[in-house]
Amino acid sequence: LLVIYSSVSQCSSFSPTASIHRSTTSRLMPMSSSTIDNQQAIKDEKADVKTAPSSSRALQSILGEETMDHFFENVWQKSPRVYRSAATTTKKETDTEYDPLANQVHMGLPGITRALDAACQTFLEPPTPEWQNYLPLVMNRDKRSLALNELAPLYGNDLFAAYLDGCSVVLNHCDRHCPHTASLCNDLQRSFPFAYANAYLTPPNAQSVSAHADDRDVFVVQVYGTKSWRVYEEVPVPYPYPREQVGKNGRSVPVSVLEGGRAVNTELR
Repeated sequence: LLVIYSSVSQCSSFSPTASIHRSTTSRLMPMSSSTIDNQQAIKDEKADVKTAPSSSRALQSILGEETMDHFFENVWQKSPRVYRSAATTTKKETDTEYDPLANQVHMGLPGITRALDAACQTFLEPPTPEWQNYLPLVMNRDKRSLALNELAPLYGNDLFAAYLDGCSVVLNHCDRHCPHTASLCNDLQRSFPFAYANAYLTPPNAQSVSAHADDRDVFVVQVYGTKSWRVYEEVPVPYPYPREQVGKNGRSVPVSVLEGGRAVNTELR
């Protein structure tokens, strides 16, 4: 599962039943802003997007026949949407029809293995102020992140061993570990102010994180496997600041959200 961050998001949760899969892309977004400052920032950001000199091929591949103008006017930062991508072939970057989304969703187990192997090396790098931001996370079956002093005696820097032992693995800034992800994020920045990606590898019948809301919009791309998805209709905090993200840092998701309607409730393959 690849989560690409571009701006603000709606409360969602996912329950993996295998790991991750193919050309299904979902977009999880909020509705309206609660503060004047946030509204102005969002307007400025949209203006930047629309005046971009060129458009993302990956975004158009995600949208299919939907135009980018329609997407930005009616979907982006307004409602969640599930797209079934038409990215079915891979091309080299030098090809005129190169689609970085196709290379990402079709990288398969060999690509996932190479990204994990590169992430394992992060633990061996000299610590720097930035280093902590790029370290992979290992979540146990209770969805608790293992501290480094817990991780080292159990698995060392071996993320494969952690996964095989039932842990979920989160690759923060996966674009630093996987060339396909880096290429995809670079392409998306032709239509968005910025983009970076985190990747989630979750064992069968497990869940890496509980229901939560992010402080930005995301594209969620399934790369391999099958997942059950729930996106809740009620927006707990429209356009939240980082401290307002529900489901994180001790801030609970309102019961009305979890017991309310579902904007998306489906299994994707």
